[in-house]
Amino acid sequence: MDNNYKNDDERGPSFDQSLPKSVNMSKEELLEAYRRMVRIRRCEMKIRDIVSSEPGVLHQWVHSSEGEEACCVGVAMAMRQGDIYSGDILEGTHRSHGFPIAMGVDLGALMAELFGKATGTNKGRGGTMHIADINIGMIGSNSIVGTGGKAVGAAMAFRVRGTDQVGISVVGDGGVNKSAFLESLNLAAIQDLPVIFVVVNNQYEVARSVDQDNANVRAGGQLSDRAAGFAIPGLTVDGNDFFAVYKAAKYCISRARAGKGPSLLELLTYRHRSHCFTEMPHEVDWLLGRPDELSYWLRRDPITQFELNVVQGELITQDELDDINKAIEAEIEEAVEHARESPYPDPDEVYRDIYA
Repeated sequence: MDNNYKNDDERGPSFDQSLPKSVNMSKEELLEAYRRMVRIRRCEMKIRDIVSSEPGVLHQWVHSSEGEEACCVGVAMAMRQGDIYSGDILEGTHRSHGFPIAMGVDLGALMAELFGKATGTNKGRGGTMHIADINIGMIGSNSIVGTGGKAVGAAMAFRVRGTDQVGISVVGDGGVNKSAFLESLNLAAIQDLPVIFVVVNNQYEVARSVDQDNANVRAGGQLSDRAAGFAIPGLTVDGNDFFAVYKAAKYCISRARAGKGPSLLELLTYRHRSHCFTEMPHEVDWLLGRPDELSYWLRRDPITQFELNVVQGELITQDELDDINKAIEAEIEEAVEHARESPYPDPDEVYRDIYA
């Protein structure tokens, strides 16, 4: 990939895909999209603040979703909302906060889980990398890199039950070479299952560039090229553009719901923080010495781009956006207070509701 970040010229892969040319969203839907993106950003910032200012309260290793908000919300809003019996489902990764928040997880329960409290999404037993809520279709996140099996299994269940639900399997760029991910792709293709494999390509496996492990990327290709080996469609879109993500996800999900099988959707984005030390900036800044690269991508902040699009397009006013930011700040403070006041799990309950 081109590492010249000293100007604002277009770079990277082209995004001219065979997708619907327009996105028709009501003002309320646009406001909700913004609300969810800001909720993710503000929540991650609050977690970072707690980690850095209150040592020992939260685990030091937290995988922040800052910078990937458009990926999370674009996919979530394209899904059919509901529980595991009525809506689409999603299987997440160790970067576990963004997608659940985008899907509507209760922030108090999310924060309580991070605090290890009994009112958490997993009753305080899962922690930061295992957020789950079957009531919103979030069947669980996984600390293991490069999976996909849960979404494929769910898609097989949908077929047996005769529903038109769709499974979403999220994986990072560091997981596309893992055998479990490739085996999941293969099984989904053979069975023609309603699964979307979403690759959130933030371009780094900790501090190792994606092109170091992927020959097709070094040659100017895309991770979505992998789809050709399984005879399924592969798409790459700008993961910092909410509208591009929403449009592509809607297309893939609608296709799967219509019985046309799986697809591979790559979202090209960039995380703003360190891989897991949430109070630190990206490794390219403090470890690899590439400040121009980080500043380049910070200028393409997905939330800022969304704000410019809707305000300049006279779809939403700046005052309306400001009101959302204020409301979410209060919402997050309330969630943190709920987590602090919640009890720790009862030791006598620790071995209950365990599945292996």
